[in-house]
Amino acid sequence: MSRFLKNRSFAVKVLKDEDINGGAPDNDPNRNPFEGVEIAAAYAEVAKEFVTHAALTISGVWAACKIVERICR
Repeated sequence: MSRFLKNRSFAVKVLKDEDINGGAPDNDPNRNPFEGVEIAAAYAEVAKEFVTHAALTISGVWAACKIVERICR
């Protein structure tokens, strides 16, 4: 797994509000102050589902290989 992930990486850059809004600070009173937190929570939920699915898939394949190994003895 580490060999697979060795050459596959990504960079995350945190942007300031000035960069997002074209240099002007956001003074909109209707803006949700927790918007960034809600987006991060959604990404965390997706990551959790991905990790869970990967773990179940890997363990299922491992179990199937062990069953086949016992049958072929």
